[in-house]
Amino acid sequence: MSHLTETNEQTLNLLHVQSYISCPYRFYFQNQLRNIGDSTNWREMTQLCVNKIVQKYYLLQKEERTSYNILQLIREQWRKIDPACFSDTVEYVTTFARFTDHLLHFLLSEQQAEIPLFLFESIPLSSVEKGLVFDVALWGERSFVIKKFLVDVDDHLLHSYFSAVEYFSQKAFHILPEQIEVLDLGSARRHIHLPKQLNASMVEPICFTCPIVNDCKE
Repeated sequence: MSHLTETNEQTLNLLHVQSYISCPYRFYFQNQLRNIGDSTNWREMTQLCVNKIVQKYYLLQKEERTSYNILQLIREQWRKIDPACFSDTVEYVTTFARFTDHLLHFLLSEQQAEIPLFLFESIPLSSVEKGLVFDVALWGERSFVIKKFLVDVDDHLLHSYFSAVEYFSQKAFHILPEQIEVLDLGSARRHIHLPKQLNASMVEPICFTCPIVNDCKE
């Protein structure tokens, strides 16, 4: 019985990791905030807004990646968020100010980045296996660099996220990323992971495509 319980827990943990990778804000909303109230939906709406801003930013020419244009992108997307998603006006305004500041900081640091190798694309492992949505993948000196911009970072899942991206990259591209970055827009922290070697005991993920990925790409 204990062995079955352990196996079930491992399966559940794996599914949680895959859900987090495919759509972190949906994972957070469905699994951690399910019973708190509708006001928590601001995380989901804000993440969707951030995804569109990041996508449009990386498609700009280098000389167009200015503070002014970033603010224009933020203003264009933020006005689509319903203030009713927030608990009150103060939370709405302070959230807007915080994410504007942190997005400016992170995106301006990417001003000289080349056009991404992948940009919010679902990369399949095979013709029968569903894939993983890559936010931003850029060429590095030796390989490629994966970047993910998140409204809320769950520190407990960071290691699992890094391991799963390593595994997927090895399976899909036969090469490990040079670097994996998670940019936390809530705290302005940049989590950097340098892949070394895959853990041979890692269970093979069963990836799936996020059902709202088309919204992210708009």
